[in-house]
Amino acid sequence: MKKFNVSKTCSVPPTLHSECTNKIINAHTVSKSSSLKEISVDGHVLSFCSNAQENIKTGKLSPIKIGINKASTLTGFCSHHDKTLFSPIEDSPFGINSEHCFLVFSRVFSCFLVAYRAVSSEVYVKNAASKIYLDVKGFDKGLPLNQQIAIQQFAGGAYKGNDLTKRDLAYIKGKLDMMVTKKTTSQLKHVVFELEKPPSVMGSAIVAL
Repeated sequence: MKKFNVSKTCSVPPTLHSECTNKIINAHTVSKSSSLKEISVDGHVLSFCSNAQENIKTGKLSPIKIGINKASTLTGFCSHHDKTLFSPIEDSPFGINSEHCFLVFSRVFSCFLVAYRAVSSEVYVKNAASKIYLDVKGFDKGLPLNQQIAIQQFAGGAYKGNDLTKRDLAYIKGKLDMMVTKKTTSQLKHVVFELEKPPSVMGSAIVAL
């Protein structure tokens, strides 16, 4: 479980890597200023992921209180690009209009940035999962033959399924990277659901079958 957040990389398009700083930071997958703060109590939220080791040890799925600075983060962007790229959704209020959603790339393009952050996060996690499924193949040591076969079948199937998802995500990420480099998001469509009050749970994800 620890290996899901150990690699350090900047997820921007390769053409922008020359701008990267050497410092890879714990970048938020969910906006701290506009989302996490809305559901926090005394600067803290409840997180299941941060309590993974305890959940495994006890066999129960339970959350743990964590500060919003550490909640929902991964080492997937350098300090420069995390600040400059996602500033519109961290430092400005979201507006439900075409300009805020993405039509004027040089100004505010909130919907695109939310999508880009979610896809980059999923690519990061799926790459980590590949290494973990390879480790799982070694879990059969010393077990009876039937259990060894079961573990190998599970690990092999999981790895292949994860690999297929990575290819799909690479295609989607490539499309979004092109929009970043060309500064156009005309191919992107969006839907905004406006709620009367903030939901009690915040998340950022892409469905990866």
